[in-house]
Amino acid sequence: MLETALVGFDTIRDIQLAFAREAQMRLEDKSLDERARRNFARIAESAQRCPWEAPKTFFEGLNTLWFTREILGYLDGLMNYTLGRPDCWLYDLYRADIDSGRITKSEAEDLVARFLITADCHHDKMRPVDSYSDHEMEIPMSLGGCDKNGKPVYNELTRMFLDAHIGTQCVFPKLHCRIASDSPQEYLKKIGDMLMSGHAVFALLNDDRYIPQYISDGFPLEDARDYTGCGCWNGFIDSVTDVDSANYFSIIRTLELAIHKDKKVESEAKIRIDSLDGAASYEQLRSIAYRNFIRFFRNAMSEYTRYGRQNGKIFPHPTYSMCLRGGIESRRDTTEGGIPSRPRMITLGFLGNVVDSLLAMKNICFQKNICTLKELLDAVRSNWAGERGQQLREAALASPYWGDGSPESCAEMSWWMRRIHDDIEGFENDQGDAYRLAIYTYREFLYWGNATKATPDGRRDGDQLVQGFTPSEYRCKTGLTTVFNAIGKLPHECLWASNANLTFDKTAMSADIFAAVLRVYAKKCGHLIQPNCNSLEELLDAQKHPERHQNIVVKVCGFSARFVALSKRWQDEVISRHRLK
Repeated sequence: MLETALVGFDTIRDIQLAFAREAQMRLEDKSLDERARRNFARIAESAQRCPWEAPKTFFEGLNTLWFTREILGYLDGLMNYTLGRPDCWLYDLYRADIDSGRITKSEAEDLVARFLITADCHHDKMRPVDSYSDHEMEIPMSLGGCDKNGKPVYNELTRMFLDAHIGTQCVFPKLHCRIASDSPQEYLKKIGDMLMSGHAVFALLNDDRYIPQYISDGFPLEDARDYTGCGCWNGFIDSVTDVDSANYFSIIRTLELAIHKDKKVESEAKIRIDSLDGAASYEQLRSIAYRNFIRFFRNAMSEYTRYGRQNGKIFPHPTYSMCLRGGIESRRDTTEGGIPSRPRMITLGFLGNVVDSLLAMKNICFQKNICTLKELLDAVRSNWAGERGQQLREAALASPYWGDGSPESCAEMSWWMRRIHDDIEGFENDQGDAYRLAIYTYREFLYWGNATKATPDGRRDGDQLVQGFTPSEYRCKTGLTTVFNAIGKLPHECLWASNANLTFDKTAMSADIFAAVLRVYAKKCGHLIQPNCNSLEELLDAQKHPERHQNIVVKVCGFSARFVALSKRWQDEVISRHRLK
């Protein structure tokens, strides 16, 4: 294992020196202007040392972050989803360069812009976004938060990166900005200003949730404080954790099968789904729904545990593994349990739809006795057809729902979170580590919704599903305070990650209000919020006159895109979102 890793490290050194040789060769061109000559000379000098040796200048630090992210993909065939925390990790290099006169502030700003544009030039931002992976580069970087000593990170570099991102109209890299209830006011207002200007590129990770979570999992305080955003919405501790996080489960699927009964699917998937029809009480109804899910869920985890280690034989990461804490000591690949922390994250998709469906059945059939359970389920199976079907659908839409702030809906969501968490406690994954729960979703809320039949929450065949902790777009009638209070009542300690994709009404917001909103969200202890801020009129005009609105960037789900680059169905989806006031 060590010998294989050493080949990789030697290759890193060889490629690094190839950059130095190429830059030196370019310097022989007599036609180079002074600026180009300086740039090539800087590359030639830096590539002689970095990343084999630690960077000594701000320029070298920026290049080391990019080189490290890219080179391990070539060596080990994996994707590293982050550019780290440049405003924290490179600040001392920046200050030393400024104080010594090695660079000026304007030269540093130019380097930061070039650093960002490197990510944004990986793709055509105006390419239409329609299918699953269009416009996804998975290039995030983290700003803000605190350093290892707990001191807030908001400095000249933080401002420089934020200003350059909007100044160059970048979409990538994704901005994973860490926030907390005690974040500097200027920092939160700056994020608010960018959102108000139509630059929705943020995944805002909550230090008040992540840092205590890592400490409770046994990580040292300094490590917990230095976590970084990765992928779309996950927090990881650099060089310490290696989380397998792309495992999506649709909870609504087992509820759908219990209603619509597809024997072919049950046979092919080798799962047993009990029907809901015979339930005589709400407690019995929920018990059947939960048993269906947890039976399937535990079976799937057993398959992961049983077959997961095959991944290490097929797709090892020797060089990357030796960069992680504990890798050298164990002499084993990270895919074979070579590091102390390698949990597998399981995402509970569309739990909000399950909660809404159960609350609707409870309200209609067992509290108000509007109809029998069988009559309601028959209406769902008919896709709410006919006058009676429409009446029952309206009753479903008028029932309590997740996000309405009621004790009933908050208790139902909390019950499912705690019950699933407790039922998988101690269940080991293929690495001997734990399974962790998350509640978020990527584009599946639209694509899997297209393939999901009508459900008792009032959805029709093919309607979209909920996004993370975001209330259903068909149900939400409340304002910001109600939604935040509902999220704050949940047992977030049961989760490794979660998100809330929330759209704010631009006519009711300002930078100051956003600062307050983000501070309150941090206090409510949700893991992450992905905000949009726009007006309905603005987006409708952008649909009709895209040439007038080229720079409106919206957060679609785990990625951002220019609104005018979205396909018609994605534009319509963004337009239809409930806007919080």
